[in-house]
Amino acid sequence: MTNKHNDDLAGLATVGVDIGKDVFHLVGFDASGAVVLRRKIKRLALVPTFEALPRCVVGMEACLSAHFVSRTLRGENGGEKVFHGSGGIALLQAA
Repeated sequence: MTNKHNDDLAGLATVGVDIGKDVFHLVGFDASGAVVLRRKIKRLALVPTFEALPRCVVGMEACLSAHFVSRTLRGENGGEKVFHGSGGIALLQAA
């Protein structure tokens, strides 16, 4: 998978996370819905990767691993809210 990375991620609004056993695939969108980030990361790189990104909404499939990921990300930034939707979890990172 190619890494599409726009150097200016200030407009990043939403990140979708596809959770795998050893790697995560991230796709980031700006407010208009254009893809501004596409990255494949190892599980251990989750926290450093999100520390480098601006605060945004994070969406992922609802599964056991998603709960681990959401707890990890909430612990890093604090104050986030978790919304359980139909078939998915979205983390709203408070500004």
